[in-house]
This record gives sequence, C-alpha cells and structure tokens, in this order.
Amino acid sequence: MPRQARIAVPGVIYHVTARGNNREWIFHDDEDFSRFHAICCKYKNRLRIQVYHWVLMNNHIHLLLKPQEWDALGKGMQGIKLSYTLWYNRKYKRAGHLWQGRFGSCPVEEETYLLACGRYIERNPVRAGIVSSPTDYRWSSCLMHGVGVLDGLTDRHPLLDNLNPDLSVAPEVWRDYVSQTSEAEESRLREKFSTGWVCGDDFRNSIHRVSLDRFRPRRGRPRKEK
Repeated sequence: MPRQARIAVPGVIYHVTARGNNREWIFHDDEDFSRFHAICCKYKNRLRIQVYHWVLMNNHIHLLLKPQEWDALGKGMQGIKLSYTLWYNRKYKRAGHLWQGRFGSCPVEEETYLLACGRYIERNPVRAGIVSSPTDYRWSSCLMHGVGVLDGLTDRHPLLDNLNPDLSVAPEVWRDYVSQTSEAEESRLREKFSTGWVCGDDFRNSIHRVSLDRFRPRRGRPRKEK
C-alpha cells in the first residue's frame, strides 16, 4: 500500500530533520557538504520555500523552513534526498539506501519559538564538540546570521529585527543571542521536537482546522464554470 504524501500547511514554519541510515555518515568531506547545499538551493528556488535556519552535520541535517504550497515540503525533501543519494552512490560506488526512513517534520509556532529553534539548530556543532562557537562552523546558517556571509540558501526572518531594534542588521546581535542558550531551554525544545509540535494548543488547533478544511470531502457535484 503506497505511503500517504507528507502534507504541510502553507505559510507555517516546520522544523525538518533527516538522518543517515543506521546513523551513518552522509557527509565525509567538503565536496559532499557543498553538493547537498547546492541541491537544497535548487529545490528552495524551484518550490519557493523559505529557509530561515539550517545545519548540515556528518550524519544528519536540520532545516527550519516555510513552504508556500501544500505539497512543497514533501516534493522538496523527496527531491533533495533522492538527488543527493544518486550523486553520493555514484561518488562512493555504492548502492542502496542512504537515509534512515522518511524525514521528520514538526510545526513551529513562528512568533513564540522560531528564534529559539534557530538558535538550537545552529548550536548543533557546539553540542557535538566540533567547534567552540557556532560561527566557526562552515555548514550552517550561522555564517549568514552571525557573520553576514550570504550563502544562497538562508533567508532572514523579520523576527531577527526584534532582538535589538537599534542593531537589527548587525551580525553581532545574533552572535550574542546564539551564545546565550541554556541547557534547560534546549532540553525543552528536544522534548517538543519528540512530540511533533513546537507550539501552543491554540496554534495546534488552528493547523488542524486548516488541514481538515483543505481535505474535507465536498458534497454535491462540482460547480460548473460559466
């Protein structure tokens, strides 16, 4: 029986994750990272997906993004994973699955949790002990937010301007913010990620209502166009 397509409500932020099969590495060198980054840029532009925060780790990825169409998230992730798998298998002369199952997606309440989720994502290399500062890691959106290096993938979210209205465009504002996280905050976010919802009850209910209205069977014959 075919699997149901992954549906994402347009205009809603999603935290998306994907891991290597058996948690094995999917990126071994800069060429691998660069190729995956280029594929993400391709599908972002093709499907009009906004990507606010991201990080590529050796055996998994995080993306914080906003699709603009109902099927954009599913099409985008399917295309990204398949394109990279084909390229990876040719490069390393292998066959078979590269990714561990389907990608994970979790709705994020924009006003309340977007910045905290962005900070959580960009601090992945620090938690892994790879770097001491998020801006020292090449393959994340922190270089754009914290240094000002444009990467072709990262979009700047207007909420960043709320961190400090007097220095809203200065990278040092984000560098200061991303360095001040706490273990308690990250623990709370991990717990929310595990439930599949990073939001409050009102936001969750609104997503359910929009989804039900979209896919509720319509009674009667379709209206004829004049």
